[in-house]
Amino acid sequence: MKIYCVLNDNIPLGNLLETYLVKKGFHHSTQVSNYFTTTSVISLLTGDLPSDLEIGGIGYHSHFKRKVNGNTEYPWKNKLITHELHGEGWDINFHNSNWFYLTICNDNFIKKTTSMPVKVEDEEKFRSEGNYNELLLDGNSDFYKNEKEFIQKIQAEKTYKNKFYFIKNNQYHQAVATGKDKTKALKLIEQWFGYWDFEEKDALFLFFSDHSDFTKMDKLCKPPSMLTWSCIKDNIRKNDPIKEDYNWIGDYYYLLIYKALGWFSKYFYIKGNKEDRIYFSEDARCEIDTLNSTTAVANKFINWENEKPKELLQVTYYKPEDKYYGFRYDLNTKKCTETTPDLDLKEALKARITWIK
Repeated sequence: MKIYCVLNDNIPLGNLLETYLVKKGFHHSTQVSNYFTTTSVISLLTGDLPSDLEIGGIGYHSHFKRKVNGNTEYPWKNKLITHELHGEGWDINFHNSNWFYLTICNDNFIKKTTSMPVKVEDEEKFRSEGNYNELLLDGNSDFYKNEKEFIQKIQAEKTYKNKFYFIKNNQYHQAVATGKDKTKALKLIEQWFGYWDFEEKDALFLFFSDHSDFTKMDKLCKPPSMLTWSCIKDNIRKNDPIKEDYNWIGDYYYLLIYKALGWFSKYFYIKGNKEDRIYFSEDARCEIDTLNSTTAVANKFINWENEKPKELLQVTYYKPEDKYYGFRYDLNTKKCTETTPDLDLKEALKARITWIK
């Protein structure tokens, strides 16, 4: 059995990649995420909010507080699905994911690889000092040749041992960061998607985004900044198809545990009930607080018709001001309007987030 978990960094909801994957037989879901890569991935891999794991939440530099002999050692790392699968005999593999080893977990059992022309331990330095962006944004570069070989190799491997792969696509993020062509970056990822055999037996593919365009987020995390996307194709348990069209990113922890190990979990409790569900998220703007969450959000999809919502209702708590804000977002017109904070969402947010006084 193999699980391929592919992070497509910074890609907003509603893009050509989602259409491509649906045509390949993936199930698409509108997803509520956190607001930067580390916290969204932590939620995906643990099923928890940042403040469930660290008092006050997790900021961009929280990992510096947890360094032991140069490695990040969070006391809750055994909650990561990587630890749970490893404990059940799975091989754990991370590819092009140097940021993960620096900020979340660097356990010895993780097999680390990169398609950049450097050693894994030198990948971060190469990103800042080498021709990282040029290789990433050139579809004819050696990076893509290496990626194609890597994908073909891991898919051809016999599954004598179950394998979990976490892979990061950074093309769109770097196009935004450097002012390059974002459409070209999406086409490069589509080219990369084309290297895969999505009919591989006994395999599950989860392709997702962690947050929307980071240049358009503000301190209040106004909608649609929490809306991302995920696409999943399950060739393992086909008799139990995935039907959810709306999810929180942390739901995938429970789904993957179920798909991989068959464990009864919260996954069964979050299935359905989408019209009543409240989705929670957290953020930490690094210019405000590098170590703790600054913003907590409760969202609810409302005004449903034919199984689809027309609007999103949101309440934001902004800690530096000790103040609540309300927003209403039209999912069709993409218009966001500030409103009086909804009382039910406000109370739900206060009850859910431990650092709100």
